[in-house]
Amino acid sequence: VGAAGCAVRAAARPGVGWHVAAGLLTALSILVHQLSALFALAYVAALAVAAPPSRRRAAVAFLVPAAGVSGAVYLAVGLGAGLFHDVPSFLAWMTTYAHAGYWGIFRARNLADALYGLLYAAAPGVGGLVPRPLVWAAGVLALALVGWGVAGWARAAADDPRRRTAAALCAGWVAIDAAFIVWYAPFHTPHWLLVLPPLTLLAPTTTGTTRRTTSRASSPAGSCRPTTMTSAPCT
Repeated sequence: VGAAGCAVRAAARPGVGWHVAAGLLTALSILVHQLSALFALAYVAALAVAAPPSRRRAAVAFLVPAAGVSGAVYLAVGLGAGLFHDVPSFLAWMTTYAHAGYWGIFRARNLADALYGLLYAAAPGVGGLVPRPLVWAAGVLALALVGWGVAGWARAAADDPRRRTAAALCAGWVAIDAAFIVWYAPFHTPHWLLVLPPLTLLAPTTTGTTRRTTSRASSPAGSCRPTTMTSAPCT
């Protein structure tokens, strides 16, 4: 969330300082949970969609601290504890969970498991008590909300660059995380907790855009506000 805030501030102020700060916060988040690395993909995707022409420099400013700091800490811990001795053993240690148990196996029921996992994350304890038809109804509603968010992003495309960046980042954050979780561990509630922040941030972003768009559309075609800077008649 802090890194997303840095991205929004960077959209309003040219330079790479806020992108560096976002990279450092992302590195800290990756050290807490490796799934946060997916946020880096969403961040770079948002730069490609919503950033100014300096997007390449901004991406480098973000990725160097995000990957460098987290990688250096992992390397120091692994070497210090003697957990690996060469590159193959380092990669095996870094991806231990990816090769363990039932993770990363797509089944026909992954989507249903994902909906239950999301319900548990949004309302702890409710998932197992909700009938299956209601689960699917909640899934349809979630898809509708995603569509509403994308529509809000489209309306914001030519508007405030901060709003455009926030909407693009949150939409990418949700899409990338959700796709990975459905494939990797759809029923694992702690993973779905990482999807709730961008959903929460995306709602006011799109709502605010809708209100402004509606306000402009409802203004009379010939109306204008008198000002002291011009004496031109209203048309």
